[in-house]
Amino acid sequence: LGAGRWYEALRWFLQGLQATPDEPELHAEVAWLAAVLGLDALAAEWAARHAERASASGSALLDASLHLQADRAAQALERLRASREEGDERWAGDQRGLLAQLCWQVGDLDCARSEVAAGLEEIGSGIEGIDLFDGPDDLRRGARLGLVALRLGDATRGERLLRSVLERVQASPRGAVSRWRLPRELGEAELLAALGERE
Repeated sequence: LGAGRWYEALRWFLQGLQATPDEPELHAEVAWLAAVLGLDALAAEWAARHAERASASGSALLDASLHLQADRAAQALERLRASREEGDERWAGDQRGLLAQLCWQVGDLDCARSEVAAGLEEIGSGIEGIDLFDGPDDLRRGARLGLVALRLGDATRGERLLRSVLERVQASPRGAVSRWRLPRELGEAELLAALGERE
């Protein structure tokens, strides 16, 4: 992935599934990568396999991510809202950050503000709590919440969140795959650009 050889990465994921065929996380990776590569039938097949074994919240997150990948923000938002209305209180990883981003994308600013506030509350001790997070889902959530906060005019919280995430990204090895499945340097560049550091 980090070298941009995505078809080759897909082949390796599929080989990995021969050893661990029941691993829902690998199903999700294959579905997402197939969607990025425009292999819609393959993406749908692996999303269905993922749904058989994953939690309801994990399945909703993957479905929403696939909708977003296809520029269907409204459908992605609808899928996450439906998951919530069905009583799914077990948020998976980056679901809150994605929900805030989708609300902003479709122009529902009240929803976006509400989700940013809820996301900060979930972090626990506020913005400083993001420093406790190590996993890619946590960093992705922090980045999305920070970006939406900036877009809503909350520069203080937005910048602090993005700088916390940036520190974690910069601490990862060069050439590693970033939280956005891009080479680590591109993930870093995205965050710097969002913070206004264009150079």
